[in-house]
Amino acid sequence: MHKKLLLLFIGMIATYNAPAQDQRGDHDITVGYGILPAIQVFKGTEFLLTWGTSTNYKNTSVTGEYFIKYQYHLTKQLSVSLYGGKEQESGVWIYIDKENNSRPSDWNIYPVGTFSRTSWTAASELNINYYISKYINVYSTLGVSREFIFEKNDYNLNHPDSIVKNNATYISMYYSPIGVRFGGRICGNIEIGMGYKGIINCGLTYKFLRSKKLKTEQ
Repeated sequence: MHKKLLLLFIGMIATYNAPAQDQRGDHDITVGYGILPAIQVFKGTEFLLTWGTSTNYKNTSVTGEYFIKYQYHLTKQLSVSLYGGKEQESGVWIYIDKENNSRPSDWNIYPVGTFSRTSWTAASELNINYYISKYINVYSTLGVSREFIFEKNDYNLNHPDSIVKNNATYISMYYSPIGVRFGGRICGNIEIGMGYKGIINCGLTYKFLRSKKLKTEQ
């Protein structure tokens, strides 16, 4: 997870020398990666609340949020985006034998099944640039998404018929009070926020079109 963020950050640094200006009519596409999206936070809270009960689960693998975003700039300060993301996690169901409520360190824990969960996200976002310079844009983002969850549970490792599949959808949100973009035709960005995109995410952006004003200035 940390290596992926480091590679994205290196790519962002490599693009820093090119000028960056967002103008009306520009549009671009971003690919990125975020850590701790909403589903991980919610499930982590659920784990803490249910720890100590007879049945629980333990995460073994979480991918984080891979995403792609298309952005269109309505004005120099305002843009809208379409967002798609995917996250996967897997783990084991465990049974906790508390041995007459002894100390947690003395409990016996047994694996009793496995689970896997995939989350697809489709969202629309509003972005507001509140600082624009030749090299750096600082902005905030507010997004609303539809989450599609596909879950598979096997509650008994010895009985294939015990496999249970659950699908669900729900509304989620994302808010980033601060994001920074720097570069030119190819640029990097980093955001800090909360919601489906994660508490921190990095991305690389390619601009397909520059405004006529920018072209005449070059």
